[in-house]
Amino acid sequence: MGSNNNGPMIELDGCDDVHLEGNRTESERFLKATKTKGITALDNEAGAPRPPEHEANLPFYKRYLLQIVISVVSGLLVAIIVGFLGLSA
Repeated sequence: MGSNNNGPMIELDGCDDVHLEGNRTESERFLKATKTKGITALDNEAGAPRPPEHEANLPFYKRYLLQIVISVVSGLLVAIIVGFLGLSA
């Protein structure tokens, strides 16, 4: 996603009976309409802050850092215990 907040989120030209509901944009302007009739807009927001980055967009190591650390520490503890007790596979 770019950070171009100069233009409107939606541009309409020559439209009839437009219904806009529940839209959010970081842009300072939500709508630019020319030759458009019958616009209904409910619960829309311009200049909204960017939502936090979705977890799926994070790199693998950031998403699963705690699980990776727990796995490595657990593996090391098992290896130490096995070595201390003199067990072999």
